[in-house]
Amino acid sequence: MAGKHHTGTPQALQMEDQDFMSEIFYRQTVPMSADAFWSAALKDPIAFMTCNEAMEDLRITNVPPGGLVGDVGTGFSFYTDVGDEDKHEVETTIVEKDEGQRRLTFENVPSFQFKKVQVSLQVIEVDQDTAMYVVKFSYVSTKEKIKKRNDPVVRDRSLPVFVHNVMDMVARKNGGQHQVEFDINCGTETFWRILSNIHDVSWLQNTTLVKVDEKSRKRTIEVQGNKQAEEELVLVDHDDHTFISVIQDANVTGVQYLRTQIVLEAVNPYVTRLKYRSSFLPETGQESVKRLMDVRATFLKGKYGIQEPQSLTRAPTFDEVWNRRGKHTVTVSGTISEPVEEVWEAFRPFGPESMQFWPQIKSLVLDPPGKDEVGGVRTLVFDTTSRRERLEERDDIKHVMVYSLLPGTMHPNIFKTYSEVTMVTMEEVPGPDGIYETVVKFECFLDGKPRYPLNIEKEARNTLYAGVIKNLRKYMKVEVGKLKVTLQKAINLKHVGTEDDPCPDPYVVMLVNDAAKAEVSNVCSDMQKPVWNQKFVFPLTNTSQTLYFTIMDKNYDGSPDTVMGTTEVDISTLQSGEERQMDLPVDEGGALKVTLMMVMFDKPLTPQQQVVNFKKTWNNLLGELQMLAAELEQVLQNFAVGGNIYEMAIYERLKANPHLPLEKLPGFAVGLPVEQFPHADKVARAVGRLMTFVSQQAGILLRQKAELQKGNQWGLYESFFGQILPAPEKIIATWRDDGEFTRQYIQGMNPVMLRVCQSVKEIPIALLGLKGQGKTVSELMDERRLFIVDYNILREIPQQAGKYFYAPTLLMYREILEDGKSRLRILGFQLDTRKACNQVYTPEYGKTHPNKYLFAKMHVTCADAQYHNFVSHLLLTHLAMEPIVVAANHYLSTDHPILCLLKPHFKDTIAINFLARHTLISRILPVTDPEFSVGTGGGLMMCVMRWSKYNFKEESFPEQLKKRGFAEDGSDGLEDYYYRDDGMKLWNILKKYVTTAVDESYKTDQDVEADKELQAFAQMTCKEGHVHGFPDGQADGSPTDITDKGMLVEVLTNTIFTMTAQHAAINFPQWDYGGYLPNRPEMLTKPMPDTEGDMTEKELVEALPGPFPTTLQILLKYALSMPSLTTLTKLTSEQTGNKFGEAHAVLQFDLKEQSDLIKERNKQLAEEGKFTYSYLDPEHVPMSIDI
Repeated sequence: MAGKHHTGTPQALQMEDQDFMSEIFYRQTVPMSADAFWSAALKDPIAFMTCNEAMEDLRITNVPPGGLVGDVGTGFSFYTDVGDEDKHEVETTIVEKDEGQRRLTFENVPSFQFKKVQVSLQVIEVDQDTAMYVVKFSYVSTKEKIKKRNDPVVRDRSLPVFVHNVMDMVARKNGGQHQVEFDINCGTETFWRILSNIHDVSWLQNTTLVKVDEKSRKRTIEVQGNKQAEEELVLVDHDDHTFISVIQDANVTGVQYLRTQIVLEAVNPYVTRLKYRSSFLPETGQESVKRLMDVRATFLKGKYGIQEPQSLTRAPTFDEVWNRRGKHTVTVSGTISEPVEEVWEAFRPFGPESMQFWPQIKSLVLDPPGKDEVGGVRTLVFDTTSRRERLEERDDIKHVMVYSLLPGTMHPNIFKTYSEVTMVTMEEVPGPDGIYETVVKFECFLDGKPRYPLNIEKEARNTLYAGVIKNLRKYMKVEVGKLKVTLQKAINLKHVGTEDDPCPDPYVVMLVNDAAKAEVSNVCSDMQKPVWNQKFVFPLTNTSQTLYFTIMDKNYDGSPDTVMGTTEVDISTLQSGEERQMDLPVDEGGALKVTLMMVMFDKPLTPQQQVVNFKKTWNNLLGELQMLAAELEQVLQNFAVGGNIYEMAIYERLKANPHLPLEKLPGFAVGLPVEQFPHADKVARAVGRLMTFVSQQAGILLRQKAELQKGNQWGLYESFFGQILPAPEKIIATWRDDGEFTRQYIQGMNPVMLRVCQSVKEIPIALLGLKGQGKTVSELMDERRLFIVDYNILREIPQQAGKYFYAPTLLMYREILEDGKSRLRILGFQLDTRKACNQVYTPEYGKTHPNKYLFAKMHVTCADAQYHNFVSHLLLTHLAMEPIVVAANHYLSTDHPILCLLKPHFKDTIAINFLARHTLISRILPVTDPEFSVGTGGGLMMCVMRWSKYNFKEESFPEQLKKRGFAEDGSDGLEDYYYRDDGMKLWNILKKYVTTAVDESYKTDQDVEADKELQAFAQMTCKEGHVHGFPDGQADGSPTDITDKGMLVEVLTNTIFTMTAQHAAINFPQWDYGGYLPNRPEMLTKPMPDTEGDMTEKELVEALPGPFPTTLQILLKYALSMPSLTTLTKLTSEQTGNKFGEAHAVLQFDLKEQSDLIKERNKQLAEEGKFTYSYLDPEHVPMSIDI
């Protein structure tokens, strides 16, 4: 095998006199033999590359001639982070693989920072059970400041993380792993400050700090008073709240190597979820690690959790203390610049909600029964003591609260007989600027004999209450969410360079209007087009309004830094949970590219916030209603005068999402021309179909209950069917099967996604190791038996709260059967390919995790449903064809032969699209928003992205088949692809018909070119209608003339086929396959679990949408599948102005012959118990997009 022995010799890094070279080493002791570690970590370069989480969207870029993937000469590419198309791509190649020396060397393609980079990895034997893993990172740069800036980053962060990612892979493969997660009652930022501090080990039980080496990020800890170990802090990521440490001391951990990763997630501002994952060597340490993790979890939950209340002692009556008030009194007051109702609303809770205001409190809980009412008792826990307080009085009108200390609840060594009563009053007063403020006053009445003098107690209360008022002030600017900012790059900035220093050193200062501290980016040295790719997180309060950016040029000569420009973002325009990429114009010239993600905490809004949000929503709604009113006025005007006005309009941006460029979508008709009004018979049929569906739902609850009593977890989704609407029994019986999953890719709702895989560059690297029928991915590809589907477009769509979707990549292969036939089978898939180490789902995985495997397939079909609905169906048939209808009717005279030819295929299309614009994707209450995981906004974003790559000529049926690797004659070997087979025959029939019509209409090519109406139609379609590449597929999308008969035939055939066959193939399977929702979920409410073990069937059902979105999906699928009464087989010469009589006769003969062939095939399939395919039977194909 190529690459088994010493192959390839890396060349030494060459330097010029002005260059700067760095060589950085990182060494790691491994408790394994050198040969064992080499085999586990480096022998397979593919496995080695996939283990590094920093390498995102990892792909193969080159396979050496005559060699295999992983041999010397194999090229890779990856990005340094996820979800950002502009981040720097790294390209690297294997230049050495020496098994004798156990060395693997990569060389990177030169970048803007480095002229040359080599990474060499070697395993050296220490003894028979121990090895040394050595990584050498060498690079040559042209500037000393690049060397100074990068050396510490590589040495202290990149290499340690890189090395221990490899160690993690080896430990999980040859050792073991343990995971646990739990919540603690501590804010995320608070606990992160403890966890990330190398000097703080208070979160570890029975652990003290011995010494710290901050340079190497190592610390020595002592456990249980007698065991010391060195711990290396491999990664402390403040952006993602990720902490990774390594300990190699079996005396302390019970294993020779322990890597611990802790990720913090904010459940809410006061509760943090800790996700622990440990990997270790050797495998025999499983119980030791589990015990260690359980001890840590128990300690943290006890330290930060809610403690049990102490026993109650007899309290004096309230009067006993109240009547003696004034003898020893502490009074503290302060002003808060907010109305009294808002301050009181924040402070009035007596339970845990008020804990945030009290300094030094570790926990606060109401005693059973836990009711926040007068007479309720709460327990407050401090570092060394606790106290219990009783709510004596609370007046919501006068804004007064009185509570007392229950005696005997303080530490006995500090307090003997002692009690106190505290009264809090709030009063609203006018402030200096005329805005009302609130005066908060604490009065504490002390009674009894504390151990310490009362003046000390008074001082302590004074400090305590001042702290509460301070915290209340902070709370009124309480953190309500976070703004995550990815600072990407700047372009075309103002030139500030000098002759001595022509290139600037830009950095960015970022500040939220109500923040006390700015964030500052790295300096990009000598870059007129700086690229930062840095992440920042800004806390947001209820007064946060604007995020300011100031771009500066760093001056190293001591002079003040130069301002290169400023820009800003109005935070109120952002939507929570929606990621938005923005090109911000800089006032001094150029633009700043950023990605913003605002995440608001799930907590009630203040009255002021509610008012602001209501006004914003109301203004948006008013704007949309005004636009709708104007459009309806145009419709009524047309109807009143009997007008058939065809003018082109473009979409306007949504008021609620002004950054989505809807104006780039295809144009549409102004209003609704009278002749496009749907016929009364059709309206009656649609209403009748709706009533049929409603009638079927009578007794649905009884049917659902009966299914559940039978133990059928999927009862809700089967109860929609009955005698009126028969259940799709075959789908219900087979939808879980892999064979049915793959069949639907060639015979189902969206048969346009599958393509022949022709290069390893298309395949995520984690899928390269899969095999089918003993064949590798490369071998299957060489035999043209490998197929791929990807949904990468979904990567760019923001997730919505409570809805989940992924951007999967799926590999399938053609399995050869014993009888010589073949079928499509799953090879494997990933739900998210940006991280190379994500789970690979295969049929083998399904044997041990059947429910997880099924749920992963459901997520794939959910992704397909998003693309099918918004792109394949709505965009590429409905919206793409409307500009052609408008332009043809606008410029072609009523008796023009081309308009006569097309007229039957335009029937009802504008009316159907008009209805869709005001229902499915309505600007006010879009039906698709609750139905789909991406929501309406995400769906329209997909449309905009896909339309930017649209080319009319290249989207024709033969061209898209060819582009996906399929041939008209079936030489691609894929059997039962009836969409391809029936579609090509129908294309050829329609093309023959169109050719005859064009020959009858134009004698020569010159006649076509001289037809001014025809050329004006083409220009309007492309230019005003935004149908790029119309008519001849110009690469830049610019409009051109229709210059000859051949081009005209292709244009007309493409148009008619799309409006008939293509729409039929995409639309009419919806009820058959989407009526039973588990087979085609359009929304899932749960992500893939990251826990070990399988899921339950109950968990799968719970991830599906509830009754309302389910009813909505099923109703729409049933409504949109209403059979047409005007099919291709009913097309007559009369419908085309009594033209093309001979062509019609031939067309109907050909259509009848094709229909008979399909019926005969389907009869045979039915006899064999297989699914039939009738969607492209001419008897079922409408002559237009009329539904």
